[in-house]
Amino acid sequence: MSTKTKLKAPNRLLTSEDAVSFFGLDRQGLSQPTEAIRWLCRTGRLRFTKVGRYLRFRPEWLEELIERNAVIRDLPSSRCAQTSAVQRRDLH
Repeated sequence: MSTKTKLKAPNRLLTSEDAVSFFGLDRQGLSQPTEAIRWLCRTGRLRFTKVGRYLRFRPEWLEELIERNAVIRDLPSSRCAQTSAVQRRDLH
């Protein structure tokens, strides 16, 4: 009886340079974009693991950072409705 077991491929770990590209820091004109990544790790804002002396990141961790720091903006039409309601209230 032969059973084949499929090994699940582990999630790919990204390097610091991959993280810089993911966030677009290489296009921001920073002199040392990898230092920005290291700062995020030191301050606890970005999850990471160490493989030897190198920092590695899972893509989900990079996306978590974006989600935690996302700014949700109101739609312009709802903002106008809120503003006019406030103006009407102030008139009375």
